[in-house]
Amino acid sequence: MPALLKASLLFFRVHLFRYGRIINQLGIFRVLILIALLIFALKATSVPDKLHWQAAIILLTILQIHWSRKDQVLLSNLDLNSPLFFMLSYSLAAAPFALFYLVTGSYKTFVILISGILIISMLKLRPKQSFRFPVFSFPVIPADAWEWRAGMRRFVPLLVLTYLLVAVFYRQSFAPPAAILILSLMAAYFQTYQEPSTMIEALQLNRGAFLRRKWLLQLSLFLLIILPPLVFGLIAFPDTLRPMMLVIINSLLIQVFSVSFKYAGFQSGNDISYAYAIPFLLSFAFIVPVLLPLPLIMAFVFSIRARNQLKLLGL
Repeated sequence: MPALLKASLLFFRVHLFRYGRIINQLGIFRVLILIALLIFALKATSVPDKLHWQAAIILLTILQIHWSRKDQVLLSNLDLNSPLFFMLSYSLAAAPFALFYLVTGSYKTFVILISGILIISMLKLRPKQSFRFPVFSFPVIPADAWEWRAGMRRFVPLLVLTYLLVAVFYRQSFAPPAAILILSLMAAYFQTYQEPSTMIEALQLNRGAFLRRKWLLQLSLFLLIILPPLVFGLIAFPDTLRPMMLVIINSLLIQVFSVSFKYAGFQSGNDISYAYAIPFLLSFAFIVPVLLPLPLIMAFVFSIRARNQLKLLGL
């Protein structure tokens, strides 16, 4: 046990330095935006009636980190690819929040957080070569929506799981909006893959037409995947129309922002998953009233920057 705890502390320290380097690469403007979003989000969700939302955001973040880990082979070679190691590692990261819940007497939220970490830790990682999901074909997705074709091949299990969660919790009014939020996060994550510039040039569109095309594809495909929980929610819980529309409008703005954000800092063939924190936090703007206009403002600002960046590419 002490050796495992020592290894968890070592990996936790390594990842802290790693994220520090990533933040340093974001630039001062994005870092300031990220800090402001974190302060507002923590302040707004640190009240008794919203602590469960805070715990949900933390668990979603841990789940995303767990799924995107690229050290499976290293952990397996060190005999650390075990639920106990992950539980210790993620508990260290969530320790300040867990302590806060205990001090404030929010024992239910504390149990939710610890239980979620335990469930995520049980998802034992294996080397990517040892397991592959079946290759799915998506003829409904246009050929120039390459982000969606690549993303859906990787995340179709999450899509199915989200629909199953709505089916399981069909009596709960929060299930459809929560499903739409999860699908919005998934769709926004598709834009962290930056294609080679030759794929953009092959479309033979000017920068304005190219951006409009990408916005249209992102919005239409996103609306397509949220259609089942949306229709179910409107039929089963008609009195929840207002919060449902609030989540949908915010999610649509996030989709526009994610496309603009991608091409505002476009680098051919680059992976910008490290910058996903900004659209991730903006996805929860509907919880904080003061942040509601922020996704719209951010989408507008980064759309201008995207046009300028595409101009540098010769479009």
